[in-house]
This record gives sequence, structure tokens and C-alpha cells, in this order.
Amino acid sequence: ELHEKPNILSENNGNCIYQMEIEENKWIDLKNDFDLFSISKEIKLRKITYLKDPIIFDSTGLPDQIIMLDYKDIFYDTLKLQVSYENDLGDVIWEDWELTKNIFKCSKEDSCFYIDRQENTINFGYKVPEKGKNRIRIISLGQSHLEKGNIKADNLYCNNLKINLKGITIAKDGKKFPDITDLKDQLYKKINSHEIAVSSQDYEAILSKSQGLMIEKVKCLPLYRPDLKKYPDELAENQVSVLVIPFSEDEKSQLNSSYIKNIKNEINEKRMLSTEVHILNPIYYEIDLSCEISSLANKDTIIRQIKNKVADEIDYDFGENISKSKLYKKIIDLDTVKSIYSIRLSSCQSLSKNNQGDIEIPPNGIAIIKNIEVVIISD
Repeated sequence: ELHEKPNILSENNGNCIYQMEIEENKWIDLKNDFDLFSISKEIKLRKITYLKDPIIFDSTGLPDQIIMLDYKDIFYDTLKLQVSYENDLGDVIWEDWELTKNIFKCSKEDSCFYIDRQENTINFGYKVPEKGKNRIRIISLGQSHLEKGNIKADNLYCNNLKINLKGITIAKDGKKFPDITDLKDQLYKKINSHEIAVSSQDYEAILSKSQGLMIEKVKCLPLYRPDLKKYPDELAENQVSVLVIPFSEDEKSQLNSSYIKNIKNEINEKRMLSTEVHILNPIYYEIDLSCEISSLANKDTIIRQIKNKVADEIDYDFGENISKSKLYKKIIDLDTVKSIYSIRLSSCQSLSKNNQGDIEIPPNGIAIIKNIEVVIISD
């Protein structure tokens, strides 16, 4: 609610503006006092103070557009980006776009962007800003040394004629100044540190933190080689297999030969010489789910709700069995489901079941709930 009319035109030599939210995540710039006088209801405002030169970019309208960030020590979580378009009245509307860690999971309707921290660039997904001048702007961009910083408590770090600032505590995400003991420990760790892939956790950690590889899931199978039928009862010495799923919009994303080569190059630098490493695509197993339920909703609605529930809340891992009890708990949580009479799982692929009726997935496989069939039984 606006209690005091800001003097928009006189702040910060024109580099400070106010925005008013017209609907969720969509804002319009207030350009003069008249905009505020015409408002007679409760509104939501925010102030944006630009740098000396506003961070504004043109848009090519192409999906491969990349924006270079010519700044050092970016605190990426603070970066906020807006994209403009014109509404039917000709007003310029600025829409907040969301920073995502996985651009491939964004649909064509999602207003999102991804930051490649290695290349220091902004990348867009399937939805791209419309082509035009001054279509994109950054309204927030923080810079920080994070854990490299060490502003001490009670330390005067800004002193001029207008203001004195003193840190009450150690700066957020910072650390204290190292003493002689800390420096000795750092030297010892540096001398003795080495990154060698020995355990399964080593392989998974090395690939997971290699951002340039764009890996969504990784699982290491020790003492496993391709076509080993009775694993883990049968083992292969000095063999390691790494299952990898790359970021992709495809439900069954696969590594191509170039991708596998890049991953091998990353691993070969750190593996033990006596170990042979295999980079593999997982085997995807399609599972059909059938259930008989009593529901307040129609068939199409309940199938859609079950699909969304399974997709949002169940993320199957490599070799994870499909549990009937887990699915039961998810389905019965739906408000439209009164009771569940039966749940059946099946697959056209060769898979076994345990005594509880759960489908057992091999260690090199991963399950996908593909088809859902619902029979609604009247009470």
C-alpha cells in the first residue's frame, strides 16, 4: 500500500525507477507523478536502482541467444532478469523470468533462464524473449567473494564524511581472518590433497560437480561391466560402470558418442590405472499402472491427477524397485480419491516381481510410469 508518494524523477539522476505489479510477475514502469495520482486502490510497488549504466540487452528472438556477463565474483542467486513485451494497449510490460538449474525441464510456456557459471553467460530455454531492442534487462546483480571474504566483526570497513559502517558479526557467507594455525592446516591439506576416483562416491561426485557436462543423474556400479548377467552375485574385477542421464527434455534421454567421450576424458584423468571404466546409458523400463478406486472426480481428471502426482513426487533412481505401497500412499493422498480397491503393475519388458507384487528393476535400469489405467467403482 502506497502511503507516501515518491519523487521518482529526482532520485539518483534518473537511475532509480518504481515499478507497479499489474498481475503476478508482471510489472509496469511508473514514469512520472501522474501514474501515481491515477491510482485509487491498494497497489504493490518496488524500487529499482540501476548502476550508472543500466544493464539492458537487445533480443535476437533466437533460441541460441547467449548473454555474456562481463562481471567478476557474481553472486548468482541475486541475479534477477526481466523481459519486456507490449500489451494490447501498447503499454510496455516487464515480466520477471525465473532462474532455473535445469533449463531442459522448462516447457515452452515457462519464462525461465539458465546461468552457465563456467562460461559466465545467460542462456534461454524453449521460450525465448521476443526480438527487439532493449527487450532484456537485469534488475538485480550482486557481487560477493562469498566464503573467500572475511569481514571481521566490529571492524570499521567504510568511513567517509557521510556514513560510518561497522560489521556487527562476520559477513554473511564469509569467514574469519585465518590465524597461523589455519594457514598451517591449509598448507598441509594442499600438499596432501589429490582427487582420485576410487570409490563409487568418488566417481559420482567428480561427474556431478562437472557443470560443463550437464548431467542430471549419475550412478556408479563397482565391479560391473556391460552384459554381466548376474550382477551383483557375479562381479568383474577392476571394472567400473557409470550410468549417466544427461539434462534433456526427452523422457528417455541418452548419451551420444561425443558425450560419452567427454565424460571418459573427465574420468580418465582421475581413475586408477588398473581400473577400466565404462560409461553407459541406463536401460529404461516402461511400467503400466492399473488401479481400481472410488473417486469423486471423472476418469480423465483422476488419471491426470495421478500422473501429476507421480511425476512431481516420485523420482525413481537407478535400480529402484517400483513399490506398490509407495504408489498407494501417493494416490490415496489425492483429495478426489475416497478409497483404493487394487493396484496392479505390469511391463512388456522382461522384469520379475517380489512377494509384495513390486516390480524389480535391474541395477543398470531406471523405471518410468508410462501408462495409467483407472477403473472407477461406485460405492
